[in-house]
Amino acid sequence: MFDPTPSNGLDEVEYVELYNASPYDFELSMLRLADSKTDHHLPVGVFSSGTYLILASGPIASDTSVYWFSEFPSLNNQGETLYIMSMDGDTIDFVAYTLESYIFSKKKNGGYSIEKLELLDTCITWRWHASLADEGGTPRAAKQCQ
Repeated sequence: MFDPTPSNGLDEVEYVELYNASPYDFELSMLRLADSKTDHHLPVGVFSSGTYLILASGPIASDTSVYWFSEFPSLNNQGETLYIMSMDGDTIDFVAYTLESYIFSKKKNGGYSIEKLELLDTCITWRWHASLADEGGTPRAAKQCQ
């Protein structure tokens, strides 16, 4: 969620949602969140196998398990590339987004997250687009191809 304003029902907080598709648990503090200008160590905690994790710029009222920290990078509304990296600098995953990532032009004014529709890249038509949820996003919910 790089442009949470105006809200469609979710808190007006920038966030990045991750899914651990591996069979392993990870210590969060061994990972980094980076963009072209900043590189931040994640807070101490466990990222369990088969679970979702939300990293946010502030608390999200509806979810007490969100990891939020003051060094969360400011997400550029026009687009950028975000990376999850190991402490050694290896890229684990990334997303490059622009306003065109929304696909639906009426959602480009904010309040909608972009979502990866299939975790294993099995969508035939596209990988990312604006959330179809009325509230603007579906944190922690499995995504399906539409």
